[in-house]
Amino acid sequence: MGFSAKFRFNKAGQGCFYTGHLQYDSHHYFMVYDCGVEKPAPQQFIKREVDKFVDTLKKSNDENLNMLVISHFDTDHISHIKYLLDSIKSCDKLILPFVPLYFRYISLLKLVIEISEEGVDDIDPDLFQMIIDPYNYFSKNEKINNIIVISNDDDDSEDTNQPSDINPENPFDFRKSKSPYDTKNIPNEIGEEFINKIEFCPNRIKIFCGGLWEFFFHQKNDVPKTKVTKFLNEINKIFKLKGNERFNAKNKISIDGMRNYLKNLYGNTKKLKKIHDDFDLDINDYSLTLFHKSISSNDFDVLVQHYCHCPILSHDYFCTNMTGTYLTGDCDLHNINFPKYISDNLGTVVVFQVPHHGSKKNWEQTKINRLMECYNFVINFGYGNRHKHPSSNVIEEIIDEYRVMPILNTQFEDFEYKFVELHY
Repeated sequence: MGFSAKFRFNKAGQGCFYTGHLQYDSHHYFMVYDCGVEKPAPQQFIKREVDKFVDTLKKSNDENLNMLVISHFDTDHISHIKYLLDSIKSCDKLILPFVPLYFRYISLLKLVIEISEEGVDDIDPDLFQMIIDPYNYFSKNEKINNIIVISNDDDDSEDTNQPSDINPENPFDFRKSKSPYDTKNIPNEIGEEFINKIEFCPNRIKIFCGGLWEFFFHQKNDVPKTKVTKFLNEINKIFKLKGNERFNAKNKISIDGMRNYLKNLYGNTKKLKKIHDDFDLDINDYSLTLFHKSISSNDFDVLVQHYCHCPILSHDYFCTNMTGTYLTGDCDLHNINFPKYISDNLGTVVVFQVPHHGSKKNWEQTKINRLMECYNFVINFGYGNRHKHPSSNVIEEIIDEYRVMPILNTQFEDFEYKFVELHY
């Protein structure tokens, strides 16, 4: 049967739910990148997609998910992580970005604004814990076997490990290109209770699935702590927060403190938004981007099969040395500095996820000039979203520069593509 790789942007809406399925003969490897949708957008679409994906896991992989990646801790990327984990038997690897506590408060405050605008006077405890203390929250989940936290350091060291040869008995042998940091270098806020379950790894690390496929992870370097501290102090001052209601850069606010804060927020949402905008802080700066491609693309031609909602746009074509997909989460192309690995491999990209649902603020075409051979620019968003995503300027620029129509991935439209090894 040989090797094939199938990937899919599922019908989530204003969020993201991306899945992958690698198959070598009778062996399977499944991965997920983000699983969430913004509230108050309809939730039934992503639930249905998760159910379909879990059904495939049951048939092919004994309900086991091999790799789950979370790009960042915004609600529209994590809202259905718990639903996914509750629906499966186990998850081998969970991969998370390291985001300092003082910056996770930005996600929490964005969530507060969202639920306040909905007229809700409480906060989902699982979502709260996932945002404010994700490392301990996931460590307590017995279905997750191992957690890899990617540092936001400036590590640019050479790889010390290389992919293994293809072993027909275990073709998806898991291997990291760099060794994890020593446990003494793990940030204190991750906690010691589950330290044996967590590996703290360098930025710009590759993960190999045997000698078949590789995944490269990268996130932007740190945002100045002083700027965030000033922001939190301003919040405390304006809303007169004290005790366990107070936001600070060291102590995790309690869920009771968060609930009290919600009660004080009604009628003040515009004030909170103004403070947020004035300081120009965004959790999207910590998006963990993922670049994945075949390791052995030099050895064979590839038949790329594209399936999307419109039969006219679905097509097959041959390509050589082009198996790359670049998943950008909600990163800002203006601020990101591509590592050498990504710069060297942009010419192999066949699928590019347009950052932040096609937002003009996050788009900078000159950063991705080497994507001229890319035919598939995917914008995942939800019809009716309040942010007016995607930007018409972004769509027009993609059409003008690349002479292709962007692929719209919504609650009604998915996009699936498949790499098939050809033998002559």
